[in-house]
Amino acid sequence: MATAKTIKFVTWNINGLEEKKCKELYGADVVFLQATHIGKNNNCRLDVGDEWKCYYTQYTSSQKGAAILVRKTLDFKWINDEKDINGSYVILKCELEGQPYTLVSVYNHHADVKTLDTLTLYLQHMATGMLVIGGDFNTVLNPFTDKKTQSNPGKVTNNRSHDKLRCCVERFMKSLQLVDIWRRMNPATREYTFNKNNIKSRLDYFFIPEECMWRIETCEINNLQRPDHQPLSLQVNNVAVISCKKDVEIHYIGQLLHHKRGFGIVEADLSLKENNECVMSAVELVTAIQSLQVSDTPRPDGIPVSFYKEVFEDLIPYLKVLYSRMLSDSFDFQKSHFCDSVQNPHSDEQRFFNVDYLIIATILARRLEDHLESQYKGHKPKGLAAFEITFKAPCPQVKWCYIRKALEEQEQFTEDFVIVKNLLKNAEDFDSDGETSPEYCKKLCQGCPLTPVLMTLILKSIFSDLIGHLEQHRIHVFKQSVIVCVSTEDQDIVKMSLMNRLNDLQNILTVVQLRGNEVENWDVKSVDRVETMDSSDEEEEVSYPEQKKFEESDHEEDDESEVKNKFQEKGSTFHYRKTMYAVVTLKPSAEVVVVAKTWLTEDKKQSHWPPFKSPESITEAVIARCLSATQGKLWEKVDVTVHGEFDTYDDAKQFQLFLRSQEASKNTPPSQQPGPSPLKRRKLDTEKKLQPGPSKSAVTSHIRPAAPSIQSGSKPNETENCMEMLRETNNKVQQISVMLEILLSKIFNCKLPLTSLEDVDRLEEELKDDTTMQYYVQQLRKLGGSVGKIVGTMMQAVMTDNLSEGFSLKRGTQNKRAIFDLTLTKVIKEAALYHKIDHTTSEKEIGNWLRSAAYRNKQKLIHDLKDREAGKQPVILL
Repeated sequence: MATAKTIKFVTWNINGLEEKKCKELYGADVVFLQATHIGKNNNCRLDVGDEWKCYYTQYTSSQKGAAILVRKTLDFKWINDEKDINGSYVILKCELEGQPYTLVSVYNHHADVKTLDTLTLYLQHMATGMLVIGGDFNTVLNPFTDKKTQSNPGKVTNNRSHDKLRCCVERFMKSLQLVDIWRRMNPATREYTFNKNNIKSRLDYFFIPEECMWRIETCEINNLQRPDHQPLSLQVNNVAVISCKKDVEIHYIGQLLHHKRGFGIVEADLSLKENNECVMSAVELVTAIQSLQVSDTPRPDGIPVSFYKEVFEDLIPYLKVLYSRMLSDSFDFQKSHFCDSVQNPHSDEQRFFNVDYLIIATILARRLEDHLESQYKGHKPKGLAAFEITFKAPCPQVKWCYIRKALEEQEQFTEDFVIVKNLLKNAEDFDSDGETSPEYCKKLCQGCPLTPVLMTLILKSIFSDLIGHLEQHRIHVFKQSVIVCVSTEDQDIVKMSLMNRLNDLQNILTVVQLRGNEVENWDVKSVDRVETMDSSDEEEEVSYPEQKKFEESDHEEDDESEVKNKFQEKGSTFHYRKTMYAVVTLKPSAEVVVVAKTWLTEDKKQSHWPPFKSPESITEAVIARCLSATQGKLWEKVDVTVHGEFDTYDDAKQFQLFLRSQEASKNTPPSQQPGPSPLKRRKLDTEKKLQPGPSKSAVTSHIRPAAPSIQSGSKPNETENCMEMLRETNNKVQQISVMLEILLSKIFNCKLPLTSLEDVDRLEEELKDDTTMQYYVQQLRKLGGSVGKIVGTMMQAVMTDNLSEGFSLKRGTQNKRAIFDLTLTKVIKEAALYHKIDHTTSEKEIGNWLRSAAYRNKQKLIHDLKDREAGKQPVILL
């Protein structure tokens, strides 16, 4: 609830009105709702009780819709409201607790690329007071940190609709100088506002202008532990700003020149030749002025933004002359007090600048940002070590030498460098010679338009210097962070250099080592502009005749490449999975442990090992996959034998326990060993009981052959290598055997998967018996997997891909049988309910699985042909 000095906002995509959801508003004072689904011609209204003032759109009862709710206990004064006829936004101009606000609730539909541009034009001219924008924007701003596919956490996926919308959102933010509040306050944290269909994404945002960031107290994602969107809350400091000087009454350009006579510009100068030859265009000047917000922000000279917006055409010659003199070194920044600012009494990091300063700084920041591109050298490495680097604080203190170097590296920015250098300096920054010491630490202040882009520019400069000499490297540039990628053989060198540089930077940066596979699939020329997807010729041949039936009206559609890989068996990708952890045996202690894969050396014969004494600290370091260094010193390496690599810590831990139990069995006398027979004998007994099913010879015939036998004439080192190969092959065979045993026990006990239409008819007859039907439900419930993959796993278990091509979603489509007419489909939906997946979602997942069947069959055929050409036996998936 609001106090005299705070107001709590919440934004939430409720995906259709539900009374239960509307009651969970977390004590908010103002609520932005999206996807309200209120139609024009029905009686549906916001049913949230009598405690709210409601402003909402009416579009259709099936999609879109936005609303703003204001609690009646809040001191509220309505000024004006605008509602989009297409249900995309609501704008409310009002006063809250005596302060002016412009509130905007946005639902940016995944197919809508025009709404934000329309909003921009309106807000640039009509917004007053503090601008607060909240809503569902249906895109992620950084695919590395704002999105996660749960079935493959290391994969950076891309969505075509996200590409288009990301450009729209970034243009929207740039045009109004907006800040992504949650990311600004959580530079290295990974949390998500959307969770559905095996995908987590941060799609919901609060945006405010850069100059208003000092008002933000908290911004948090409220995790409700259920699918779909999560609420995002914002706590705003509503304290009034005390103006340092009463606003000056200025109505035309002559009064402005008189007030700023310290600049040495008179009206006669506005028609001189230097005005026409100025390298700053009128387009740049107008867009910079329009991006500023009309508010009660105090200015050192007392001239408000509103004056500049009202007479911007008359100001263009004046600003061009001002910029030309700055370039010619005839302008004295210190004596003219051009860089003067006001310290915010409520925030040590926030400063308020004159509007002239903001206009020039905004143009220079945009010029820098336009050339802030990602950097590539050499071919894409096969193995990648990746690091994400960002500043810990929004306003860091950085040595002047790093700022100067970052600017000097921009060759196209040479003429503007002098101006930027002067804009960044206060009077106390200069020495007696008018210069600044390289070791001087400059605090980049909040409120200066140059600060965000300079922070990113400095990050790129630092790490270009660190890794620029390497033959293969990549630097991906985002708004608040930089992703650095090098080959795994260079990662130790980069780590050491990184630690030394962090010490010199006084630990103002946060470094997170990413999984190398997080960037292996990300192959772009310019991440900020054009993002490409890994695609193949087969992708275009996948048909989706029924896609619109299951397509939701909002957000997060799986892209085609994700649908194709979505339901592949875990065992079928054993050799191709991207992994994060490894199970190894330490030498010479012979202890089986789990380590982070990034700790392994390139040849995987050694691993870094943390110098911690506490087992809990070691476990935490493994799970977090920490950098293998402490206080700039790399950890010692130990000799290891690698038994297997896994994509999750739980999988690695389970295999570690299995190996330990096997080792314990070897060291236990036969009379004391539990069970009637060892593993191999138990496996044979299991195979004999399972009918129908492949014989032992049928199963083992498809296992890759063991390493060649050792000849008597082999050298000692060759013998050791061959023995190592044999051990690795044996370990993999053990893993596959365990997986086969579990898979066979689940499938053949239920006489599945079905391979023909006759099998389907037989099973349909059996399922008429309620007891049999419940038996199959119970068996399918036991199949595990992530939430978004469970239905696909069930479908893979009940019918083959060849058989699934004979089914469609609707009756009679392409002479195929309708899948939803089967009792078996009801069994799958009932089993999915056990995993809290409703029938609607189950039907959508079944549809996706059927649509990708042709692709899966084609991929298997291609792999089999390649195996035959290579002389290998094809792997048969059970």
